[in-house]
Amino acid sequence: MLIYYSVLYLAPALLTTGIPILITWKKGEWWLLDFLVIPLPGAVWMLLLEEGARPKSFSNLAELLGLAVAVGVLFALRGWLGTRIPRALSSVLLMAVGLAVAVGLFFLVPVIPD
Repeated sequence: MLIYYSVLYLAPALLTTGIPILITWKKGEWWLLDFLVIPLPGAVWMLLLEEGARPKSFSNLAELLGLAVAVGVLFALRGWLGTRIPRALSSVLLMAVGLAVAVGLFFLVPVIPD
């Protein structure tokens, strides 16, 4: 089941993060930590789901799509902020906000009936 969740998350996440990366790639401002933000929020959400931290239904899988879009928006902000604040700070902020969004979505979105 986690494989299906992974594909459901990673496919839109790669699409939404690809555009900001391609636009700002020539500036050379992307670090490995930035690219870890693509899979980690989804992995944290799925880990919380598997641990049974809160009951979820199949309808709550829409949270993964929303998380993928949120990661794409974060990457666009990272590309925009990359020239305004130091790269290390913007990379750490990207990771922290991405993980906070994943945990927040998991615990704040109520169980949606099937």
